[in-house]
Amino acid sequence: MTKPFALIQSELEEVEAEIRRNIYSEVNLIPEIVKHIMFSGGKRFRPALLILCSRLFKNENNRKSISLAGVIELVHTATLLHDDVVDSAELRRGVESANILWGNQTSILVGDFLISQAFSMMVEVGDLRILDIVSLTTKKMTEGEMFQIALENALNITEEQYLKLIHNKTAVLIASACRIGALLGGTEKSNEEKLAKFGEGVGMAFQIVDDVLDYSSDLKEVGKPVGNDLAEQKATLPLIFSLLKMSDGERDKTAEIFFADKKSEEDFSYIFGIVKQHGGIEYSMKKAKSFTESAKEELVDFPDSEEKQALFDLADYVIERRA
Repeated sequence: MTKPFALIQSELEEVEAEIRRNIYSEVNLIPEIVKHIMFSGGKRFRPALLILCSRLFKNENNRKSISLAGVIELVHTATLLHDDVVDSAELRRGVESANILWGNQTSILVGDFLISQAFSMMVEVGDLRILDIVSLTTKKMTEGEMFQIALENALNITEEQYLKLIHNKTAVLIASACRIGALLGGTEKSNEEKLAKFGEGVGMAFQIVDDVLDYSSDLKEVGKPVGNDLAEQKATLPLIFSLLKMSDGERDKTAEIFFADKKSEEDFSYIFGIVKQHGGIEYSMKKAKSFTESAKEELVDFPDSEEKQALFDLADYVIERRA
């Protein structure tokens, strides 16, 4: 999946330069940690969406688009640093996570630095509407993470609760990237709402696929331990759906494994197998695809353009990705 990114390659290179400028600190450890996590992989998916949405309306505010694409990526990276501490994660994008290398306190503080820097960059842009969007987004993301903590160690989670969780944890930032792009493009409010809904649908699908990969991929592909959610006693959609189809005996054994402090390879194999057997993977992928199809419907009234096609392609990429 290179075509959508190739279309805006020059802008994405400028975003990289903008990020590097804004992670500078007199405390050398800060940029060292940020570079470790920000430049160890990742396609700059969220900045790409912002830039494409702004270009959809022939945006002339290229400087603002570059800066705000950087803002979105800094916020995203801050949440990764914080999440890895909360989850006691050991790997991020196939390398040791910052909390393992430098400790929890340092990771939290560097995440705070990135959030502060992101807001400083928005002040330079000088648009209160964007400050309002991002401040509301970070609030919702924090609420999403807290909601996840409240649901940890619980196996009786409903699909509705799960969708609420991933909406706040993942989809709101992607929706905001698209909304900001539309705002920079100077389009009318109705188009801004359409692109925000596009981003929301893509974001929901993105997280569902991420959770599916935890059951159906391998470490080399996804860059983090497979079965991580199960190890952390987090019930995601593949398991939530499969539980409804299990026999009482299967459900009891699944619960025993789920709540066990230590799980063997056989335990993981049993859960992976029974989730696949009862259609948890297939159902989840269909759900993700329904979100991307609804998202693409939000774009149909826009004039045909390379940018519009690139947005369609990115929606498809979310479903097809393996990492």
